[in-house]
This record gives sequence, C-alpha cells and structure tokens, in this order.
Amino acid sequence: MIDDFSYDIWLSQNPNITYLQYGDFEVMIWMNWQENITKGDPYMLSVGSIQIPTLINGTVENLTWSVYVLPRTGSANGWTSIYFLSPKQLEGQIGMPIAYVLKNMGSYLEKAGVSIYNLNTYYLDAIQVGMEFNDTNGIANLGYNLYSWYIENA
Repeated sequence: MIDDFSYDIWLSQNPNITYLQYGDFEVMIWMNWQENITKGDPYMLSVGSIQIPTLINGTVENLTWSVYVLPRTGSANGWTSIYFLSPKQLEGQIGMPIAYVLKNMGSYLEKAGVSIYNLNTYYLDAIQVGMEFNDTNGIANLGYNLYSWYIENA
C-alpha cells in the first residue's frame, strides 16, 4: 500500500548536513495518501488547517489542507516534522506553492509548542518528491516532471 506521494523538504540550521537533528524541520506535503497519520502515534498533534492554492490539471483550487505536527521525532536528537495533508487524493498535473507553505507554517508549529522556527535562520537543504510504501506486493504507476524551478528573494 502507498503511504504517501509527497514533497519531503528539509530545513536546517546548517547548510552542509546529511541528516536532520534537533532544531531542524522536515516538511511533508502529502498530495496523495492512504496512511492514517495519527494511528499508533500519540505524539502527532492536529494543529488546524490551511488554505493552499493548488494547481490541479490547469485549474487553481483553494484547498483546505489538514496540518499535523510531530514536535520531536523518536530520538533524543530528533527533529520536528510538520505534515500538510491534501483534503482529497490529488492526481494529474499538480502545482504546489512550496514557498507559500514554508512562509506560513510558523503559527502551526507554535500551536504544537514549537517556537524556534524563523524562516530567516534556516537553510533549505533538500526538496524531494517521492513515495513511501508499507507493502511490497503493491503496484504503483506514477511519474512527475519538473516544468520550472526558480528562487524568489523573499
């Protein structure tokens, strides 16, 4: 079974990392998902929802995405994870304003008791697009194209 098809974004305090640690952030934007994010994890906090303009097959829809925070992953040196879950399973050509999400996630982190996030003090270390599976018997038909990429000075 496919857990999620998502963006996995790393924000850290050090631009030369190969793994996340305490004080860093993992931002997950789940565009298509089947996993119950709160099942079996009492530390996962629901912190509200956010309107995100989402391009779906050529049309912009203002979708209400659910937001969850895991204040600290499982180790003493664990990082913070924040998850944005689409209200429906997105398929087709999808456009996502990643900068919008990163600029607006601070208040959701604060609702979970995480007050260290300041967009100006973090490095964008990675943007990955991919899937997580929990079943070796499934079949996935997918692909993605990066049509454009630009850096905007905020």
